Amino acid sequence: MNSVRSVALLLAQLHAGDRRWLLSQLDPAQQQRIGSELQAVLRLPRATRRREAARVSSPTALAERKAAPSEEVHELQPLIDRIDRADESRMMALWQGSAPWLLQAFLAVHPWRYSAALRSLLPTSRMAASAGGQRPLLVRRRLLESVLAVLEREAPLEALR
Repeated sequence: MNSVRSVALLLAQLHAGDRRWLLSQLDPAQQQRIGSELQAVLRLPRATRRREAARVSSPTALAERKAAPSEEVHELQPLIDRIDRADESRMMALWQGSAPWLLQAFLAVHPWRYSAALRSLLPTSRMAASAGGQRPLLVRRRLLESVLAVLEREAPLEALR
């Protein structure tokens, strides 16, 4: 199964408002590519969507996925480096009250130096699932760019809520 289909299946499991927000964080070409697949997925019966989403996000499926190619790591590294230099208290303030799934997605990108502190913000029921899956490069890049944009401005930290 391709990564666009996997993203569409996972997005279909989210609340419509969360889907719209995530899609709005992508560039127009990415929105088009994922959006068209999402529409196809949303036409599937709910039980089929859930079964396919469970298959792409199951621990077995995740364990079988290969590590990210070095080009992907290389592309994200400048963003990772800049975010990882942020003060722990600022990161805690940024993520306080954010959606657990969004924080989990962020934690899955890189072993941040403040990961343990950020994990303390997750509900206990989410702790076991916090390993999550590796999201496609475009989603990880957009998430990191959004976090960095909030960190680099002096405005209140409300953008990720």
